[in-house]
Amino acid sequence: MKQFMIKAGLTLAIATSSLSVYAETLNLDQIKQEVLSDNIEIKIQYEKYYQAQKNIGVALGNFLPRISFNLFIFNTTYGLLQGLVPTPSNWYLYKASKDLATAEKYNTVSVRLNILDGLTKNYIQVKKNQTAIAILEDKLEIEKAHRDSLGEIIILGEGDEGEYQTAVRRVARIQQDILLIESLNIKLKESIMIALDRDPRETLTLAKLPMINENIPVTVEEAQSIAINNASENMVNFYLYQAALDMTSAARWSFISFDGIGFGYPSALAIEKSKARVIKLRMDQTDNQIRNQVTTSYMDLDIVNQRIDNQNKICALMAEESALNESLNNAGVLSDSELVSKQVGLLSEEIKLENLYAEKRIIIAGIQRLLSLETTLKPIDSKAIDAGTFSTKVIRARRRSTKKSISYHVGEELKSQIYSIEYSVDGFGAYVVKDRDSNFEFLYSERSGVEKTLNIKIKLINGDVLNKSVAIGL
Repeated sequence: MKQFMIKAGLTLAIATSSLSVYAETLNLDQIKQEVLSDNIEIKIQYEKYYQAQKNIGVALGNFLPRISFNLFIFNTTYGLLQGLVPTPSNWYLYKASKDLATAEKYNTVSVRLNILDGLTKNYIQVKKNQTAIAILEDKLEIEKAHRDSLGEIIILGEGDEGEYQTAVRRVARIQQDILLIESLNIKLKESIMIALDRDPRETLTLAKLPMINENIPVTVEEAQSIAINNASENMVNFYLYQAALDMTSAARWSFISFDGIGFGYPSALAIEKSKARVIKLRMDQTDNQIRNQVTTSYMDLDIVNQRIDNQNKICALMAEESALNESLNNAGVLSDSELVSKQVGLLSEEIKLENLYAEKRIIIAGIQRLLSLETTLKPIDSKAIDAGTFSTKVIRARRRSTKKSISYHVGEELKSQIYSIEYSVDGFGAYVVKDRDSNFEFLYSERSGVEKTLNIKIKLINGDVLNKSVAIGL
């Protein structure tokens, strides 16, 4: 028996120590850094996280009919940009193409940002719900004390039985609200664990929310410009479009085979051209969508700021009224039931205020997602690229002609933001160079005494084009 007790004690100690290893407290910034790292298989995580988010929606739908309406905010900004990247059932089918592989890389950035955006909002919801539970527990104590007081009067054969039953129902309703919110928080925290690729057995405590950081531009116009310039969705569309153009070219030459042109050739070429047009339209649609969402988000932020100001005034007035009500109750002018009603009313207004602060955080998080402020990508610096320099080098010199090369020089980070450089001379076809390692080198021949202009188009990875020209003797 003694040995059994020792073994049981050791087993309990090992179990307790193993659980303590899994216990961890993370703040919002730490969670963001973990998601932005490359330690997780982003596609697999997005599949699981996407399903977890759907489960939250189902749970919320089930709870809402049984929860007081003012306990929740409806996250109207939750869908920001979600439509600009594929859902798990619509991943692009990538083939052995450099452009498509690059599109997939930028698409992964978009998906990572969507997960980051979603779990940030879930984190806010969890902490907001925890605050709501704390306030509800205060309400519960007040209502319990009132119920017990009425019960004592009923036992003495006095008081109103109907009023007592009403108090009993209020206590039960608040207890039910607390349990349902705690249940919803379990779902919200589960989705955060999935986004972090954490073992569900771990005990993760979410640290207190930081102060609201309005790290966003002052004007809508500035925000729109930054959002479009930083959007990895635009990079995805750009590379998909380039790949579609390559496929169109491939379809154009597909008749070169042992089978001849074939009856399917015209329709195959039309299909590839149609794909390119669709992606081109999607590029324009994405820009328009980003502009509209930025505008809408800034309008929502302005409205919620006004609502917060008004709600603060309401809470301040009700706090003053509550102090006065206690004096009236002590003087016998105000009944206990009326006092409890006023006190509970103040706590309900405080929950509304917390909801508004949470709503403001969610709107700001949505704007920061639109601006891609937490992306791992470097923003496109078209001005710095435009300030790059051309250099020429003699390859071979002869009496009447000289063969030269021209290349474009910018920093390595800026070079990675250039997709291609197109060189052309009036009367001659264009030549496109994509080789960054050679500084987009282009070989040409020039004849002395004949001045011509080399037209140059620098195509950036976001689709922008910088036009330059260099005088040469051809």
